[in-house]
Amino acid sequence: MSDGTPSGPSADGWLPGLNRHLEVLTSSLTAGTAALFFAILIAAIGLRSIHRPLSASEELGSLLFVWSCFGGATLCFRRDQHIKLQFLTTRWSAAVQHAARTAGRWLIMVFLVVTWISSIHMTLLLRDTHMPISGLPQWLLYLPISVFSLIMILFNLEAVLTPTASSTRGRPRPTGPIIGAE
Repeated sequence: MSDGTPSGPSADGWLPGLNRHLEVLTSSLTAGTAALFFAILIAAIGLRSIHRPLSASEELGSLLFVWSCFGGATLCFRRDQHIKLQFLTTRWSAAVQHAARTAGRWLIMVFLVVTWISSIHMTLLLRDTHMPISGLPQWLLYLPISVFSLIMILFNLEAVLTPTASSTRGRPRPTGPIIGAE
């Protein structure tokens, strides 16, 4: 741009907008699959109690559970509320913490890309196989890894390109001592 404003996937660019839409889509998909999982669980328990088991409930339940877990993990990653080893870095200087956070983000990127490529390969290998009871294709169990790894790659790319984006997400830190912690 002629006014000196950076173009590309910046804080005001296309990537944050895309990621906001992906976050809403992921949240909706995760809520939907979790709700269906619990509906199938309740139906399976109810039908077993009257000796009429739901034949594909284990397969459908597993499939929906996998989708909802990967969706939840993706949302936690986006909101920067996943497991961290902050207790190791709290005494480091701000510059060292920033360098460690940046290096960690790039390591995460490598891991996610390798996971994404491997999951696509596994999904393609299973394209001709089916679950024994429901007959659903088995690649549906591996598809969430491909889908959510790609979404996390985009979330991570935004965090790498705009470091303030990841530091403003998540829960605010307490301003004072925690009551009862002594």
